[in-house]
Amino acid sequence: MEPSAQSHFSGSSGNATTRNLVIDQQALIKGLEPLSGLVAKFNKSVSDVSASNQTQPLKRLKLDLPPGWLATRGIGDRKPNIVGLSFSTNHLSPDASVVDASQSHEQPHIEMIPGDGRIEPGSIAPPKSGIFQCRTNSLEFKLKASFGCYIQEASISPTSKNLFITGCDSLRDFSLRTWRQDPDGNWSENGWIRGSQKIFGQLNRSEDTLLSLCDDGNVKVSTLNNDGCWEEVAALAHTPLERNYPPVTASFSPLHDKIVTFDPRNLKINVLRLDSNGRWTPQHQPKEIICAMQTELKKPPFKTTNNYLLTLSNRSATIWGFNDENNCLEEKTVMHSRVKIKAALLSNDEQHALTRDIAKNVIISGYDNNGDWVDKKTIPGCHYVDFSPSGCKLLAYLDRGAFMLCNCNSNDDTLDKGQFFRHIASDTAIFSPSENFLLSYGNQTSDVCIWGDDGEGNLINKAWIRHQGAINNAAFNDQEDSVLTSSLNDNTVKIQSLDSQGQWQEQLVVQLKGRVDDSRFSSSGRMACALNFTTDSESYILWRDDDGKWIKHAITIPDGYAIRGAEFNGADNRFLIYGSKDIQKDHHKPGFVQLWGRGDDGKWIDEELITLDHRVRRAKFSPDGDYLMIHCANDLTCAIPKGSTALLWKIPARERQS
Repeated sequence: MEPSAQSHFSGSSGNATTRNLVIDQQALIKGLEPLSGLVAKFNKSVSDVSASNQTQPLKRLKLDLPPGWLATRGIGDRKPNIVGLSFSTNHLSPDASVVDASQSHEQPHIEMIPGDGRIEPGSIAPPKSGIFQCRTNSLEFKLKASFGCYIQEASISPTSKNLFITGCDSLRDFSLRTWRQDPDGNWSENGWIRGSQKIFGQLNRSEDTLLSLCDDGNVKVSTLNNDGCWEEVAALAHTPLERNYPPVTASFSPLHDKIVTFDPRNLKINVLRLDSNGRWTPQHQPKEIICAMQTELKKPPFKTTNNYLLTLSNRSATIWGFNDENNCLEEKTVMHSRVKIKAALLSNDEQHALTRDIAKNVIISGYDNNGDWVDKKTIPGCHYVDFSPSGCKLLAYLDRGAFMLCNCNSNDDTLDKGQFFRHIASDTAIFSPSENFLLSYGNQTSDVCIWGDDGEGNLINKAWIRHQGAINNAAFNDQEDSVLTSSLNDNTVKIQSLDSQGQWQEQLVVQLKGRVDDSRFSSSGRMACALNFTTDSESYILWRDDDGKWIKHAITIPDGYAIRGAEFNGADNRFLIYGSKDIQKDHHKPGFVQLWGRGDDGKWIDEELITLDHRVRRAKFSPDGDYLMIHCANDLTCAIPKGSTALLWKIPARERQS
């Protein structure tokens, strides 16, 4: 990673205070050589001592650092190597800290990445000019992170308190970098995990445990120490990624008290358990667990629920139980087949499981009234089958538009007979959020069917939605009172809604000039989008007014740009669009992000336009809607990317409308 010093300012940069701060910043950079020496000395000292004797050198380094400087430790080899330094200008001299009252919110922050032992004194680069331009400067710039080759993913945690960016500086130098937001809203880097191949990260629900997975086969578990930095506490080594094999997988269990890993090279499963002392320890394996690769259902090769683990092996599928008292996995039941099993699934409520063999026979088994695990139903000639998210229902696709819906709620020896329904030429059916409705459609049919209960337990056709070509998308909103559909052939997006009488009625039709490249509801279900990614083509944002009526709003974007995506904040009072130019025609400011907000009169207002020197790959809100993050790439046309940058802004607070 290129060592750099970056100054972060909010608002205008043309005032005298800012110029003085820049001068002070340049003076600070000239004096950074002694700090690099301190860091190099510390990293060398901890490499020669045991883990129990590393506390004293760290305390000594903290005393040696000047006021305002904070050290960032890496996570890699259990040695607390310093990989970065950060400095807040709140700790500058009294003259530099005097700020005009009207600019009191401006707190520039210099972020350094010079702590690596490879950095020699005098090698720190001077500050670089910004790569973006804001039209109104209404946002507060907080952070910039750059990678020499590309950024793989940039994401903000569900609490909006943690930021994770994975990427690489070269084809053999990959890393996962993390930042944490303090109570004052400032962001500081608190972790850096390195690897020789791609790295992926996952947080547990309480966001105090970080699971990192590298394609080189290393799985690491880190927890937050007293300084708020990630510290490695457990590690598992697996087979590195090889050609013709998928990478190692690792994930938290639904309760986040287990970590399950799978090595596709040797087909072995390992489990880490969070014990009563808060430590991650390996689960004892009295019997080695081998899991074959699933060839269907597009599911992981194993399924973990709250208390069980399902594995597949040729002509059998095994359910294992987590026994925390004995710290082991126990074999609970084995489901056998006369022919090879292609896929196996365990329902999320842990009451039923299914297997599908090479002859397309599906066998559903589960607990009976006596608590015994028994076979309950066989469905022959099944092309696709899956449990509903709750596990209470099962949906099977048979053939030629024929489906079967089964209720799995009972503990009887057999499942109900199931209800057959047919939608000619369709091959897809999905549940609504509550699982009370179904949608059926397909790319060989020009209509969508809404299915529901007639009040007496019978599944009936509730409504048809007609298009003039194949259906590529259909979905319920979260409230289940609207359905969105789109077709690539007639370039339309339609919304059907329930009227006051409970009948489905067509409420809005959006006709695009080109193909529908993206159409979906927001997470709340109160907004939607209909986008076309062609330059100078119209795109629309859809929303419901106070009377529940769906309305469309044509998006106006800068000349020469094409939209590449849209995102909504959680309160549905803001949305953003982002896109790029065709750099073969125009290299000037090839990326843009446009922020829209709803005014007091309920109309949409163009709040901010950010143009960038690089093409924008993604822009999104933080889960709490308070931050805007942009991920841009220097050049997407090269075989080897030439660098990527992630930028983070704070969005000013405003009254949130429901």
